[in-house]
Amino acid sequence: MRCLNIRRSCTWEGPADTLEEHMATCDFALVPCSNSECSDQIERKDLRLHLEKVCIYREHECAFCAEKGTYSYIILDHYSKCPKIPVLCPKQCYQTMNRCDIQKHVDMECRNASIPCKYEKIGCNVKVKRKHLEIHEHDDQLHLRMAVEKTTQLQERVVKLEEDVAKLAVDRSTTSLTQLQSQLQAQQNHFVSSMQAKVASLENSMKASLQAKTELESSVRASIASLEDKHEFLCDVLDLAMISEFTITEYSKKCWDNEAYISPEFYSMDSEDAYNLAIKIETNGDVDDRGTHISAYVMVKTGKYDADISWPFIGKVTLTLMNQQENKNHHSVTITMDATQNLHPGDNFGYSQYISLAELACCDDKGNTQYLKDDKLRFRVYMSS
Repeated sequence: MRCLNIRRSCTWEGPADTLEEHMATCDFALVPCSNSECSDQIERKDLRLHLEKVCIYREHECAFCAEKGTYSYIILDHYSKCPKIPVLCPKQCYQTMNRCDIQKHVDMECRNASIPCKYEKIGCNVKVKRKHLEIHEHDDQLHLRMAVEKTTQLQERVVKLEEDVAKLAVDRSTTSLTQLQSQLQAQQNHFVSSMQAKVASLENSMKASLQAKTELESSVRASIASLEDKHEFLCDVLDLAMISEFTITEYSKKCWDNEAYISPEFYSMDSEDAYNLAIKIETNGDVDDRGTHISAYVMVKTGKYDADISWPFIGKVTLTLMNQQENKNHHSVTITMDATQNLHPGDNFGYSQYISLAELACCDDKGNTQYLKDDKLRFRVYMSS
């Protein structure tokens, strides 16, 4: 008697009266997934792998806040609102912090946050970025002019009030008028004294800050010169050319099916000494990183120039995952291949942890960074010249 699962490659043979006992333990028998929401039937020998790595209803723990739930809930829902997940500053200062710390960061330390000038009470209503506030507040001439204008306006108001009081004097007693004038004079004297003290403070601050302003200007000029030198150097040594781009559609289905995507083939350059290449994307990660990362590899393919070029393949390929909200904040990784990898047609080399699924699934709080959009991922391939 042969096993009923012979079509699934079971090779068992035995007496008919032992068939039932064998079927109870046969590695090729279909058994249901133990997760109540999963309707999959899996061969018994593959059940453990299904429960640990494949089933989207398996228990999964958030890598950032330790909340537990099904794998599909944590990846597709929880990551988009997890308070502990790292996000970029909404003010684009390029600092990363936990989502729950964004407001504290903006209020206390973000260099791109707009805050009021300390001379707001004397008429400076400008709000500047925190990184520019010191330079703005050192503009003593501007603030001194505002203080003088504010003093003039208030003195004009005092004169107007005195005129109003004089008009009211007709209907008031001499005593009441004298008391009102005394109060008005006292208020005027107090205000004038206060403004004189503030003007004197601003004048002293202006004198004391002249040296600091000179030193700051020298430092800024030196920094600008250094940045210009670095920019010129980078322009000379860095020369990248885009040689391919491709889009992965229906990403969620490919991820759940652990499908590997192979890009269209492309040549490393537009000449007769070019290598034929392709990009392999493991949509749910390789075996060791399955369920946590996307894996990416450069594949060396058979090409029409293979007989005329030198081997092994050596080069640098930069794989860029595009931000589909705006043309910046893309995710780029450079894969460097040298002679030690000994790459020939049929070989591949890359990174099993190209980008985490947590980073892929979430946006920053301002909505400026989104790699996965409409269930699609867009990639560009660049080659160092």
